[in-house]
Order: sequence, then structure tokens, then C-alpha cells
Amino acid sequence: MQMMLVALSQADFIGFVEHFNEQFTFVDHAIELGPKEKQHLIDFLILNRELFPNSKKQTTSSVAVVTRS
Repeated sequence: MQMMLVALSQADFIGFVEHFNEQFTFVDHAIELGPKEKQHLIDFLILNRELFPNSKKQTTSSVAVVTRS
């Protein structure tokens, strides 16, 4: 988990997504979007970084929480 968070904080989205197995669930509840393929998740994370460059990430147990500003 820590390696995933390091990859995410360094904008290494490919490295982050590589830690998921083939069947994963990812849902952005703020915009009700849930990509089901790894490449779609990578594209989503890249676009999210471009649209919200000042967003902050924090972890709560095993859940990463992103706050957009």
C-alpha cells in the first residue's frame, strides 16, 4: 500500500495502477465515475492531475482520499 501511495504522490500513475489486480474497483464518488480498465484509470488520473493540480491526497486506513481545490 505504501508503494502505491508513493507512486500516486509522484504522479507515477502507471506504477500506481500496476499494483491493482486485473479485477479491480475504482469509483470517484464526487463525479460518479468508475473506470473498469487499467488504461482508463490511468487516463482518469492524468486528467484529474491536469484539472486539479492543487489537489491533496490523504490516507485513512487503506483508503486514499483526494480533496480537490
